[in-house]
Amino acid sequence: MAIQTPLEKLTALRMKLEENQLDGLLVQRADLFQGEEVRACDERLAFISGFTGSAGYALILKDTAAIFSDQRYSLQMKNQTDQKYWQCYDSITQTIKDVICEIADWQDEITLGYDGWTMTVSQVEKLPKMIDGHIVRWIALKTSLIDQIWNDRPAKNSVQYWYMSDQLAGQTAQQKISSLYEAQGRGAILVSSVISANWLLNIRGNALSHTPIFHTMLLVLSCNRIMILCEDFPEPFFQIDGLQIEYRHFSQLSEIAGDLLDGKLQIDKMSCPKALFDNLNQQSINIDFKSNVVLHSKAQKNTAELEGMRKAHIQDAIAFCHFWHWFEDIYDTKIMSESELATYLSDFRARQEAYICDSFPAITGFNGNGAIIHYRAKKGEDLDIIKPGVLLIDSGAHYQFGTTDITRCFAIGTPSKEAVSANSLVLGAHLTLSNTLFPKGTTGAHLDAICRSQLWNNKMDYGHGTGHGVGHVLSVHEAPASLSKHSNHPILEGMVLSNEPGYYEPGKFGIRQENLLHIIAVSDGFLGFENLTFVPFDKNLIDKTLLSSSQLQALDKYHEEVFNHISQHLPKNLQKWLEVKCQPL
Repeated sequence: MAIQTPLEKLTALRMKLEENQLDGLLVQRADLFQGEEVRACDERLAFISGFTGSAGYALILKDTAAIFSDQRYSLQMKNQTDQKYWQCYDSITQTIKDVICEIADWQDEITLGYDGWTMTVSQVEKLPKMIDGHIVRWIALKTSLIDQIWNDRPAKNSVQYWYMSDQLAGQTAQQKISSLYEAQGRGAILVSSVISANWLLNIRGNALSHTPIFHTMLLVLSCNRIMILCEDFPEPFFQIDGLQIEYRHFSQLSEIAGDLLDGKLQIDKMSCPKALFDNLNQQSINIDFKSNVVLHSKAQKNTAELEGMRKAHIQDAIAFCHFWHWFEDIYDTKIMSESELATYLSDFRARQEAYICDSFPAITGFNGNGAIIHYRAKKGEDLDIIKPGVLLIDSGAHYQFGTTDITRCFAIGTPSKEAVSANSLVLGAHLTLSNTLFPKGTTGAHLDAICRSQLWNNKMDYGHGTGHGVGHVLSVHEAPASLSKHSNHPILEGMVLSNEPGYYEPGKFGIRQENLLHIIAVSDGFLGFENLTFVPFDKNLIDKTLLSSSQLQALDKYHEEVFNHISQHLPKNLQKWLEVKCQPL
């Protein structure tokens, strides 16, 4: 019989803790491949807690169950977990130390377990070894205790892959492998980041619903010799010009040492699972820790990748305009729910010939649900969209040549003055950032502050970053660059980042406006932004008296660009509709 209730799950897990002589278990949301999206069979945090957010972890002790995530998910954590058994914590301001310190009866030592395949070397190194004079012993488990109690755990789906053409990728896989190997001093390199491995090989797949990747890691042995590490071998095997390819299951790690001619291997602590490192470390391999340099090569898009991103945004704008026009025509006569609307938007995108899949589950939050930053509408539990109010839609898609991510807010009937004011000020901050020039070497934290200052002047703020990197038909959230209070990475030419300030009134409304931006050189020492997203902003939510003259000019110029880029791709009735949407304020 499947374990169903929160109490049953915790009780069964605590029995496993006792069997393994553990005082507690740290449960990560991540899987073996450390991606933001995981397969249904790897949603261990969601199974044990009920929380389905894309970031977080839990600490389950004998008498306490604590879950941690950031401010994007503060409301969602409380809504999805049973508060009789779970305590919710902000992962930015509180840590597992705070939970452990509250234990009343612990002795001199506490022993905690973790799944060695779902935590990286770097994450394990950061675990506290001593708390208030008490020793904390961490045990790497070879198998998941969650899996042992998850009787109805979903099966793994069979995975297919496809090749991204060299024309769309801008480089051959052999060129990428050769450049990586030569740049890293000719030592063997473990590419444990699944996103980096897919980018290097010009491979994509359907392992996940919204991230078109094939689950694999990569061992680079020379300029043209590589080893594929995976759970299941691809069928058929990869055939890539210029590369000699071998294959190993993760269960065959003992055979890898003999393939390292000089016994040296470069590993990235940030993405290598601790269990994988432990296996390699036991084979007398000389391990050299180095950061994943592929991240920067991948983030700075080449000419072909950028051209693909531009084409993707044209297709996305066409689909979004058709959707918006359709929605305006029907919402006075047909009551739509949030989840229904998300399905319709996906359907409009799917009509584009190059569409692959949505780049994440669309966020369609009406009124108070819009204030839940990463809200997911569920059929039967969501709101109907009935006037008046504000509808927030955050969505995107992968196309064969690029990836999109856009957020727009819409007036449903006559929204409150408070919502209109908030949207106008958020839009002003968005426009200010998109028209900012900045010197080379500027970090994401600097640009984040420039954007937020427009809202700080009105005693407003938001509990998420201003922007994130975006991959090229990979993850919609791409490291290393971001625009946030904590980002010390420089923003470099060729990167694609989002621009998405917001403001949220719990229980009332949520505001966020998002475009994707390409970083361009504007002079020898300065960089700026090229807008990639071309969808109008809803003028029914704009009080132009709250925008500065420069912001108004920027808005009118942007709407002119939208019309010039998109109108030619629309039928005549939508061209007239778009012309109205893009008229200057």
